[in-house]
Amino acid sequence: MNLTRENYYDFDPGDGSIIVSNSSLSHINPEEGGSLKRFMNYIRGTTEKEESKSLERGKLLHLYLEDHESFVLSPDDKPSEAVCAILESIRREITSMGVVPGELHHHQDLIIQVARNAGFGAANWSSETVIKKIREKGDAYFTHLNNSDGKIMTDAKTREILNAILDGLKSNPYTWDNYIQTPPEVMKEMAILFDLFGFTCKALLDNVTVDFEKKTAKIRDVKSTSKPVGTYMGHYQYRHATEREWSPGPFVWYHTYRQLAFYGLALKNWLTQRGELGHKYKIEYEVLACETVEPYEHIVYCIDDDWIKAGVREVESCFAILKSELNYGNEAFNNSAVR
Repeated sequence: MNLTRENYYDFDPGDGSIIVSNSSLSHINPEEGGSLKRFMNYIRGTTEKEESKSLERGKLLHLYLEDHESFVLSPDDKPSEAVCAILESIRREITSMGVVPGELHHHQDLIIQVARNAGFGAANWSSETVIKKIREKGDAYFTHLNNSDGKIMTDAKTREILNAILDGLKSNPYTWDNYIQTPPEVMKEMAILFDLFGFTCKALLDNVTVDFEKKTAKIRDVKSTSKPVGTYMGHYQYRHATEREWSPGPFVWYHTYRQLAFYGLALKNWLTQRGELGHKYKIEYEVLACETVEPYEHIVYCIDDDWIKAGVREVESCFAILKSELNYGNEAFNNSAVR
C-alpha cells in the first residue's frame, strides 16, 4: 500500500508497525508535555482532540488555497450539531451500500436507528416524535448534503475570513505566483513515507519545489495566526522602563522549526529514494503567516538555517527519548510494533 495525500491520515502499513509523524513527536517531547503514554495514545487514536476555532481555520486555509471551488456555504437554518451528526451518519450508512441517498423521508427506519444509537432526545419520545424532530430542519439540510457531495462546508464567518485572506494573497505578486497560481514544477500536498532513526515515518509537505540540476529545493508552508503577523517569529517587550527582552511568537510556541526540519529530512529521504544524493541538496525554508482576524495581513518569512539546525536537534532528541523508553522495557509500548 502506497502513501498518498488521500490516505495520509488513515494510512496503515498492515504489519503492525507504528508510523511516526511530526505531530506525533509533540506527544513524546517533554518540552511540550510529552510522554511515552501520550505518544502511544496519539498513535492509537485515543487522544482527546479539542481543536480551537483558530486551528480549524488554519487547516481550512490550506485546503482553501489549494481549491477554493470545493467549498460551499452551510445553510443559515442549519440544524443543531447533534442533528447534523445524525444526518451525516445516516448518509454515510446509505452511500456505503452504494445507494443514492435521495430524500430524508425515505429513510425513517434508519433515522430511528441512528438517532437512538446516538442517544438523541428524551427516553420517552416515540419513534414518530424522533422522526419529527430530526426532519424539522433535517429535510433541507439532508438535501443540501446531497447537493454538496464531496464539498467542504463552512459557515458564513469562516468563508468571509478565508476570502479576505485569499484576496490579500492575490494582491501580492509573490504569494500569487508561489502559493495561489503555482507553476507546474511546484509539488502540492506531497506525501512521503521514509525511514528515520530506525522508525517508519511519514510527512505531508504543502508546497515543494526541487531543482534537480542545481541540487536545490524549497519547502514552503502556510500558517494561520490570530496574532499580528509582525510578531509571528517573536517580538521585544519591556521588562522595566529601560530593559527589554525577546518574547517568542507562534513560530516557537508550536515548534514550527522542528516541523520544517522534519520536512527537510523527509524530502532528503525522498530524493535518495529517487537515486539522488539527498544529503547534498541545499534546502531553503519559507513560512507564509496569515492573520485570521482583521486586517488579514500576511508576511512571508525566510527561515534561517540556525532554526532548521535547532529543529533537527529537537527531532533527534525526540527519537532518542522514544528509543530510550523502548530499550528500558516500558510496558506501555510493544516493541514488536517497531520495525
